[in-house]
Amino acid sequence: MTKAILSFLSLGLMALGTLYLTDTYTRSRVEDNRLYQQNETVRALLKDRGITQQPNSTGGTNPCDYWQITKLEVAGYSGIIAGLALIEDIGKHERLSLRITAHNETPGIGDFIDHRKKSWIQALDGNSFEEWSDLDSVTGATITSLAIQKMANSAFELERDNCGIQ
Repeated sequence: MTKAILSFLSLGLMALGTLYLTDTYTRSRVEDNRLYQQNETVRALLKDRGITQQPNSTGGTNPCDYWQITKLEVAGYSGIIAGLALIEDIGKHERLSLRITAHNETPGIGDFIDHRKKSWIQALDGNSFEEWSDLDSVTGATITSLAIQKMANSAFELERDNCGIQ
């Protein structure tokens, strides 16, 4: 009996050690891949909206001239929903496009927010604050829909705060 318990404990310790080493050696690569995918999402979103980055005289870009991209997180049904918000025509008739970069929403039900799986969120590209505020909930995914609406409203609020618009 003691031998079986010791065998079980040693097997558990070996498994724990293997998982720890795997996590240690792959963590930076996973983070690099996540950042690469996020950058590709930004590039694709800008391309879809016909936007090119125009550097200013110092070589940087002024995010409040014509458009701004903001990273946002809101609470969804199954955890945090992370996304990117692109606001165009700053100071005039602001238009918003969203892309979700990470979520844990229920597979099959919450997939409508993933632009790689469904076109629902892309169909909302370029909508105004009023259109995002009046967004209808998706049947069966009310909490997720409300989270996306909250993300959109937060994007407009941040843009107004960051760019000094009243």
